[in-house]
Amino acid sequence: MDWIFEEEDYQWWENAQHNAGLWINGSFGVGKSTIASRIIEKFRKTEDPQARKNVAFFFCKNQDSCAVLSSLAAQFLAMQKNITAEQTRIYKSWKGSGIKINPENRVNETIALIKSFLGNLVEVYIIIDGLDEHPEPVEIMKNLALLYDYSPGVVRNYKWIFTSRVNQDLFKVFKSFRNIREIRLRDLRTKKIDEDIRTFARSRLMEKLRSANLPVDLTVGHIVQKSEGCFLYASLLVIQMESQITREDIVNCLDHDWGNGIEGLQSLYNPAWSRCVRANKHFKLLMLLVTFSMKPLRRSELEAAIQNHLTTSPSGLQEGNKPIKGSLNHLCAPFVDISGDTEDPVFFLAHSKVKDYVLERNDFFTKADGNRELGSLCLKYLSDLTFSKSRTAEELRDSEFQARHPFLIYASIFWYKHLEFVEEPTERLFKQVYSFWASRNFRTCIQMQSIYAPYHFAQFIARSIFSDEHDVNYADALPGWFAKQNERGKLAALTYFRFVKEWGYYLRYHPGCLEGCMIGLIGDETFCGGIAKEGSATVALGGQLSLLEAGRAENGASSLPKAVPIRSIICVDEERGMLVASYLQPQTNR
Repeated sequence: MDWIFEEEDYQWWENAQHNAGLWINGSFGVGKSTIASRIIEKFRKTEDPQARKNVAFFFCKNQDSCAVLSSLAAQFLAMQKNITAEQTRIYKSWKGSGIKINPENRVNETIALIKSFLGNLVEVYIIIDGLDEHPEPVEIMKNLALLYDYSPGVVRNYKWIFTSRVNQDLFKVFKSFRNIREIRLRDLRTKKIDEDIRTFARSRLMEKLRSANLPVDLTVGHIVQKSEGCFLYASLLVIQMESQITREDIVNCLDHDWGNGIEGLQSLYNPAWSRCVRANKHFKLLMLLVTFSMKPLRRSELEAAIQNHLTTSPSGLQEGNKPIKGSLNHLCAPFVDISGDTEDPVFFLAHSKVKDYVLERNDFFTKADGNRELGSLCLKYLSDLTFSKSRTAEELRDSEFQARHPFLIYASIFWYKHLEFVEEPTERLFKQVYSFWASRNFRTCIQMQSIYAPYHFAQFIARSIFSDEHDVNYADALPGWFAKQNERGKLAALTYFRFVKEWGYYLRYHPGCLEGCMIGLIGDETFCGGIAKEGSATVALGGQLSLLEAGRAENGASSLPKAVPIRSIICVDEERGMLVASYLQPQTNR
């Protein structure tokens, strides 16, 4: 792919003495990500330390729309030689509170933070790959547009590269960008991409073809012809040929009617799928996790999830039960790619075409079924006896604890989001969710959410442009169907809502400190394993009201008897000088 460096538009981009952009586009499988990786490698791995550049990059997959800004902010921070006290304050606030508490404000704050970092850097190269593979590419570009033209008032060069398929919505966005050029890979196919395919196929198959006494150049030429400029097709065909043993098998594989180019991808995926199923019984489980996860998972997370799925013990996460080792890296080729830390790499689908392919298979999950299975897997993990033990926020943050339970963060944040896809929940599934909600394990889940996803305890305020009225809403970390299933579900959901409403503020500023929430009676007494009955919930401070007054405060009216004593429970946040009050608990006569 080094030919990209000889292209006139690329050289203009690299040599520009001002902010500049380059949009590299092309159809499926022509090598856009390979080109992006090669550009990153050129700038980061040069032998001359003086020639190394500041490079930030982001490969779009199935992350949320804020992930690109989060990643860039962290990378730009690492490039800083000195940071100011204000930058440190903003970064700690941004990192600690979570970008999704108030998406609009957090995006603006993160962009301001990135600009302050950029102001300290003379030259930066930023590569955003696979825009079209993200569910919200236009939203990403609207945010990046605020950074693209940024100029801190001194000479600075910020060079951007974007790669994607040809996309009309993105085309409209890029038209508004200044100093940007376009490289269309489809226009370069005959003179560039075919040669890359030839080089790739020759390097991979030369020894095998020679040992089978087959003409190397003729065979490789046939591969190039069948690929029709689709690098992905060529790589799949080469993998298929590598698996053949005899000379006759290799010839038959090459002559087989796979179809050509993009149209032949599915037929080439079929034998690869069958080979992976035969090679490892956990293949479909791993594909389930990688395909339907709501963020890319690391090897350690996958191993922990698979281990828990395979165990029948309610305490399957005890120390001594080691996760599967040694087989994941090669388990799903060519369906899964691996990147990042060699000790704990991230796994993600190799191409957007892979997801289309697996969802069309009759022996795999539909989107709804896959999310149900993954949600149930998360629920099983969270329900392990290991997580019924009470722990402090410090214990949950401990690196050794996280290393022993790497899937806990993902499962705590996303379990209910996967179960949202269930259209007709069974009574069995309802009982599983209710049992979890009523267990001490749910306390651990709440603590993890408040530490690693504090937006679960935020207020969402909808304001009207026609009046001063506004609605205050709260996050609901339960499946939407749960409250609609029956009366028990309705009361359980109401209890959780009241908990978030009363103690969300406290948990946002004291993440993980559930022991500080004096909860009292807020509905169903079985919530979190009867947490309302425990000592912290009955430390009474406050005044007495009647249930009638309490009912009026919440509903505007009540038919409850008058003058029944109740007890309000109040927590003082001395640091911010605010009161946080729980719901009111009836006071029994003694």
